[in-house]
Parts: sequence; structure tokens; C-alpha cells
Amino acid sequence: MTADPMPLVEQVAVLGAAVWTEERLSGLEAAWSADEPDPEVAVHLDTNGRHHRWHAERFRDCLPDSPALDAAGHVRAPSPGWEAVLDDRHERDGTAARLVVLERVLGRTVAGYEALARRLTSVADGATLRAIDHVLADQRAELDSTRALLARYRDASTDALADDLERRLGG
Repeated sequence: MTADPMPLVEQVAVLGAAVWTEERLSGLEAAWSADEPDPEVAVHLDTNGRHHRWHAERFRDCLPDSPALDAAGHVRAPSPGWEAVLDDRHERDGTAARLVVLERVLGRTVAGYEALARRLTSVADGATLRAIDHVLADQRAELDSTRALLARYRDASTDALADDLERRLGG
């Protein structure tokens, strides 16, 4: 049993933020892949954008359907910083900036989903835990391949962007 189980209201808020994040990543990666000049990065973005759409559907299915909880009303950005980071402005910033955004966001989502899984119980939250396991497998693989691609583009400007994103995602 979990030492500090997550109350249902908190779980709805966290899952709602996960749905928002996965939907936003799906849309961004689909848009980015359409005009990405590096073919390997374009395939990476397109493939993983589809995965994020599936992740959003899985997490949405885990939201309780009680009218008292208004689960749909909890589908929103985890914070204003996340909303700002995952806006469309990176579409014009090019390959390196897109990969930095993905690296930082994926690192945070992996950590967040791992933390969520630690607070759920296998009996009460089994379906959500299974969804998290599937999503984490995809997210970890995407994070590894994003880092490998980013290694080809990394320079002082990408490091500065990474630092800025890290600050903004923390808020």
C-alpha cells in the first residue's frame, strides 16, 4: 500500500493536467513534423505526436465520471509556465529549439508520472497505474531519442533556452 495515497480530488487535477499536456504535445509535434527540414527529426516528431494523442485518450479514460468532480473542468495546464512553454511560438524557432522544448517537457512529465504512480494504490487505481506504465514506457523512449537527436544540435543557445524553460516549467 502507498504510504501517502492521493485523494481523488487531487488525482483528478493531476490527471487533468496530464491530459492537457499530452494533447498539447500531440498537436505541437504534429505541426512541427509537417515543416521539419531534418527527415529523422520529422519522423520522430510525427511518431511521438501520435503517441501523445493516445496517451491523452488513456488518461482521459482514467478521469472519474462523477458530476460532483467535474473532471473535464480539470483538463488544463499544470501551471501558467507550462502553458507558456507549450504555446505555438516554438514552431518558428527551428529544430534545436523544438528538441530542447521536448527534452525539458518530457523530463518533467516522466518525473511527474513516476511521482503520481507512487501515490496510487493497485486496488483502487489499477487502471490508472496500467495507463501510467504504458505512457512511461513511451515517454522514456521518446526522451532518450530526443536527447540523442538534440546532441547533434546542442550549443550555447540551446543551453540557454533549456535553462529558461526549466525556470518557466517550475512555476
